[in-house]
Amino acid sequence: MLETLHSERLLLRPVSETDLEFIHAIRSDEHHNLYTSRTSRDTIEDSKKFIAERMADNNSGTALYWVICFKNIQVGTICLWDLKSNPENAELGFEILRTYQGQGLATESSSCVLDHAFQILGFKYIRAVVHRENKPSRAIMAKLGFDFINTDEDMLMHFKLERH
Repeated sequence: MLETLHSERLLLRPVSETDLEFIHAIRSDEHHNLYTSRTSRDTIEDSKKFIAERMADNNSGTALYWVICFKNIQVGTICLWDLKSNPENAELGFEILRTYQGQGLATESSSCVLDHAFQILGFKYIRAVVHRENKPSRAIMAKLGFDFINTDEDMLMHFKLERH
């Protein structure tokens, strides 16, 4: 069972069926999808399926997916992916609703998840992939102390953070 995490301002809780409207809003937002491989044409049914898949991931341990809540409002999501391919590392991913960006919520929630990944889960390093044009996410990687590794042919920048 996925733990609920807390930071100074945030609650990170497992995704549930009650998050349907929020998940649909964030996954169908063109702004969020600029730097992802998904389209903005997600339907409610697509969002239901996505939630069911993430809940199954949380239960099986193949990925860990939290909803970020700020002042009891759903403002984003954060996850650790690819947990089964190598037990020493995972990939970090996050997204914050446009109206809540620029308030340090992605950095704060990422710090919380990174602490959990290193201290509780015992990972040796965490990976992250950011589209080259996504300057805010690149800045977050720098704030969190990630090292730049390379840029691939799809303009994706690869980063790595090792446990201290």
